[in-house]
Amino acid sequence: MLGLIAIFMLGMTLWNKKTGLFALAVTSPLFFHVFYSQEVRSYSLLFLLTVLSWWAFVFLLRKPGLCRTLLYAGISSLLIYTHYFGIFVLVSQSVYMAVLLAWLQPQQEGKNEAKLTFSPYLLLMIWIAVTYGLPFILSIVKVPMLIPRVTIITVPAIVLLLAGPAARLRMRYLIPISIATCVFMATILVSRNHYYTYQWKENWRGAVQYVLKNDPSGEYPVVCNYPAYFRAYFWMLRKYPTVINAQFCDPRKDLSDIPVSGGFWFLDAHDMKGPLPGFQQFMGRYFEPAGFAHFKRASAVFFRFKSVLPPAPQTGKKAMESGRPLSRN
Repeated sequence: MLGLIAIFMLGMTLWNKKTGLFALAVTSPLFFHVFYSQEVRSYSLLFLLTVLSWWAFVFLLRKPGLCRTLLYAGISSLLIYTHYFGIFVLVSQSVYMAVLLAWLQPQQEGKNEAKLTFSPYLLLMIWIAVTYGLPFILSIVKVPMLIPRVTIITVPAIVLLLAGPAARLRMRYLIPISIATCVFMATILVSRNHYYTYQWKENWRGAVQYVLKNDPSGEYPVVCNYPAYFRAYFWMLRKYPTVINAQFCDPRKDLSDIPVSGGFWFLDAHDMKGPLPGFQQFMGRYFEPAGFAHFKRASAVFFRFKSVLPPAPQTGKKAMESGRPLSRN
């Protein structure tokens, strides 16, 4: 909701109130905006702070001053701390400022006076080119980073780029165009209503709750492919079992303290198809599944001993004293 107010303010600052209202009308039923506003993640805040950062930037360019500078600095700092893609917004603003300075035109009245030729369309084009184009290039040459949800920083520029020319139409044309646009956006939103009935995300919490339901005291350790994520869910539920990274787990060492009558939990997510192959072979020899639950792209399995674990290979000084070679495993 605050994002709608912000895009109205920016549209009004760039052009006029009519443009701000048209941008607000187009954004309000926009599926992309509504979808990510209903996730308890940073993307709706990223949308809001991106628009506010540009609004404060334009506000500062129009009339420089200390208060406006502090306002822009504060909003832009919050933007960067919200999501690392906020840096691309600041880069686009820097590029726009560099273009303005390159096109600095001296005024006719005074020799030492100058003015900045402000262009909303140039601003929006640079906004789109940098916030989408730069991550696209970096995704090719360095590391993939351009995923749909982060492009929410480019959405306001596209909306405003359409709102600017549309708002210059006469009201007898603007009103039906606005109504048709909103109906079209709302139709897309309604057609995607399975968002409310279909589970989209991995059910990490379900896997953790299954473990706690069957092992409320946290007696058995938890081995998982994503220890940081699963540990966070345990902590949110005020439970603190031993969590071991499956990729670095040495069963003969990390699971040696488990009683022969016991076992351990294995948690998985992102459809990784269980533990690594070497770990699977070892478990197939000494463990057997005794409980299983599958969730949305997550699972929980309890493995119990079917034979005693062999002793862990000795390394370092003890191995040298015993005369046994150091193990590679």
